[in-house]
Order: sequence, then structure tokens, then C-alpha cells
Amino acid sequence: MNPLSETICFIAPVILPIILSLSTFFDRRRVYAAWAKVASIVVCIAGLGWWSLHLVLLHWSSLHLSRETYYQLVALKGILFGLAAGFSISILMARPYQMRNPEKPE
Repeated sequence: MNPLSETICFIAPVILPIILSLSTFFDRRRVYAAWAKVASIVVCIAGLGWWSLHLVLLHWSSLHLSRETYYQLVALKGILFGLAAGFSISILMARPYQMRNPEKPE
């Protein structure tokens, strides 16, 4: 892998959940359902947790983690990725929003 693709793969799991969460709360054109807002918060927390575990696992030997702890963190990282991906797909497929109608002055 070249450095650009490594950087994109490292930054994207942080940026995309934050963008999804912010868009469900602050989109001016769409009004999202309450469950979608809660799900976007779960996506954001799971994405940030996944990324922080990724940072810990990159330096596991310098942090003096045992192999058992390392494997438990790898499993937790997979669970967090599954939560983030599943809730993101649910939000994107269900389209839980209504288009906001701009008021026309008469």
C-alpha cells in the first residue's frame, strides 16, 4: 500500500461516522426520525472506539499488553466495526427522513 491509501484508510473511519452523525442533526433539507439520530450517535461512538482501539493495537507491544489482552481488543474492534457498519447501512437504506418544504412567501 502506498502512503496515501494508508492515510485514507486510517482517517476515513473517524471522519465518516462524524459526518453521518452531524448530517442527521444539522441537515437543513431533511428532518430525520428520532431513531436515526440515536443510531447516528451509536455510529459515531463505535467509529471513534474502533479508531482508538486501532491506535492501541498498533502499539500493543510498547504498551506491554499480553497476547490474551491483544486478542480481546482485536475482537472488540471487530464488534465496534460491525456496530458502526450495521447502523450506518440501516440509516442509509431506510431513508428515515422527510424533505423539508421551504415556505413560500405570498
